[in-house]
Amino acid sequence: MAASLAAGDGAMPGGEAALDEYGLDRRRSQSVVVLIDRSFTPMDGVEFIRTRTLSSEDRTTWNGHAFPTIERVLVDVAHRRSVHHLCKLISEAAFRKLLDVDRLRRTIQRNRNHKGIGRLIDALARYEGGENGVDSKKEERLARMFARAGITDVRFNVWMTIHGTKIRVDAFIESANVVIELDPDHHLRPNKTREDSYRTSLCRSVDLHTIRICEDAMQAGVDEVAAYVRSR
Repeated sequence: MAASLAAGDGAMPGGEAALDEYGLDRRRSQSVVVLIDRSFTPMDGVEFIRTRTLSSEDRTTWNGHAFPTIERVLVDVAHRRSVHHLCKLISEAAFRKLLDVDRLRRTIQRNRNHKGIGRLIDALARYEGGENGVDSKKEERLARMFARAGITDVRFNVWMTIHGTKIRVDAFIESANVVIELDPDHHLRPNKTREDSYRTSLCRSVDLHTIRICEDAMQAGVDEVAAYVRSR
């Protein structure tokens, strides 16, 4: 905020620094970023993002200061986040009632040439299709492993209602009717084993195959999923 005020009229915190202020990301920005729509005087330790596409709709107030909307922030960080992580940010912003999906579409349209905008478009489509994005570094790692294996249509943290029971599965590949569950060590406890067995039975009752991936054998699990998808 100090750097934005020092930069003068129209300047606002931008990019990942603004994301920090909204409190949507567990990662903390390592840089001071200022969004500005005019020429500026360089400052040591400050990264300026100069843009010609700022509109009045991109501006709001946050804690009493001029601030970019969360929709504009998502555009500006898109090139530094994976599709699944962008989906998580969209989901979290919507849950906190910070996001206007129609405004996000308009912001995307004004910034069609922005770096990473394709990822954000994909992330929005995934969110509207029921994905909530990755929740942890382990899930981010799993997403990268799936991508390397050529599996691109996996959705993370998807809610399903089966026979009146609502469950959230770690990952889902609709084209292959397969549910993927990432099991950390505590899933070996009897209560979790019983819960996992019940969830697997629910999925089986509607012809959904479940593959469980152990946290300490993720590559083997990805290989099993890839083989299953190829066999469908």
